[in-house]
Amino acid sequence: IDFADGAIGAQRFEWAPPEGEDAFAAVFAAELAPARTFTTAEHARALQASGRKHGGGLHNALVSDGERWLNPPPLRFVDEPARHKLLDLLGDLALCGRPLGPMHVEAHCAGHALHVELARALLAADAGAA
Repeated sequence: IDFADGAIGAQRFEWAPPEGEDAFAAVFAAELAPARTFTTAEHARALQASGRKHGGGLHNALVSDGERWLNPPPLRFVDEPARHKLLDLLGDLALCGRPLGPMHVEAHCAGHALHVELARALLAADAGAA
């Protein structure tokens, strides 16, 4: 990820899940699941004013004022925002409804819209192979 926001900044996270369902679940729970979503205070205020922010707050989301995190306690990981972006990607691809298998994905400045494009391409490739 690469944000102008000083607290978020540029981050990179690489993850190679272990083989085996139990090992995968344990590593996922320890390394990815705790990564909270993140936003700027300005964006959070805009969402709240529009009525679209439900249930989010400093207790379950990272909020930055532009230069620092407003949350107590501190980050769970130094690269927590990048880990959360990977969590978003895995969640979006899981909606394909099929095992993904081994793959190498590099996502630069990605978000849900790009993830959906990738999911559609994977499903189209499945349909073409059938």
